[in-house]
Amino acid sequence: MKSRRKGREFALQLLYANEICESESIGGLQLEHTENAIEAALAAKGSSLQYGRNLVEGILSNIEEVDFCINQHLKDWSWDRVALVDKLLLRVGVAELFYHKDVPVPVIITEAVQLAKKYSTQDSPLFINGVLDAVAKSISVQSNKE
Repeated sequence: MKSRRKGREFALQLLYANEICESESIGGLQLEHTENAIEAALAAKGSSLQYGRNLVEGILSNIEEVDFCINQHLKDWSWDRVALVDKLLLRVGVAELFYHKDVPVPVIITEAVQLAKKYSTQDSPLFINGVLDAVAKSISVQSNKE
């Protein structure tokens, strides 16, 4: 679905802008101000804009849970060594896996891989795929136990 793809891209860019501003000691960034600039650049509208906002809100309000889950599935890699864009892509993917059960798992992983190809390094798509696949499998195992 194209609107969700734009929404994911919007969420990634919004999270990135928020991280950069916070790390440069600007005193944090109001999401509403960042949204305006990114929205214009992406021409995000309607459902894609709302989907992106929902992803960001879900990530930011559950950041500890999302990051903990990611950290549990990093094999031979530490969180501190993960590139910022890859961290954000993983957060978007994990948030979708946790909170958007209506989206098929293969779609979530494929979309994250496509964004990694567009915005990150050549090694990132394989890395993103591996971590999200491991997270999806652990969620599936937990669901089967319940």
